[in-house]
Amino acid sequence: MRILLIVGMPCSGKTIVTKTAKELGIFTLSTGDIVREEIKKRGLPYTEKTDREVREWFYEYGRERQLMRIIIDKIIGAKHPDPIVIEGLRSPKQIDELKKRLWGEKVSIMAVHSPPEIRWKRERTRPRFDNKGYRNVKQRDQIELSHGLSDLIALSDYILVNNGSLDRFKKTVKDKLIEILNISEKRWNYGWNDN
Repeated sequence: MRILLIVGMPCSGKTIVTKTAKELGIFTLSTGDIVREEIKKRGLPYTEKTDREVREWFYEYGRERQLMRIIIDKIIGAKHPDPIVIEGLRSPKQIDELKKRLWGEKVSIMAVHSPPEIRWKRERTRPRFDNKGYRNVKQRDQIELSHGLSDLIALSDYILVNNGSLDRFKKTVKDKLIEILNISEKRWNYGWNDN
């Protein structure tokens, strides 16, 4: 089983990588989706506050293992698909837990990088929550880094730079996924056009 972990700072383009992987027929998981499922399970509205609180809840008192158990259960429930793309892990502890639970599987890391000023512009155009601009991105950066994200980025096997047009980045992502995961381009659905 080949597992590619997608990591990066907020608004760097991780979700574009995941969506492109999905269009290539690759089984994908996102920690953001797991957080939203937990919010829904608790009967809470999806807001910036509930997103932040539930996301942080997974990092308190060793609950990182719980998040990894959910991911493993989803992989098992999908009958051990291959390859797998997982977006949004934030700490080396999570990687260790994943490797421990999926012993012997090939796990690699792809970091997505975008300069802070570009990520700020993207944040301003997102329809999520209340928009606080650059200050909000900087605050989110600090939270992500406090969990060890910089260590994951440093450990990455591949780096994609996302500082140009969306179309160019999608093409780069598609080519890189085909190369890294050794999959056929025929799986690609040219109908995807999601901004």
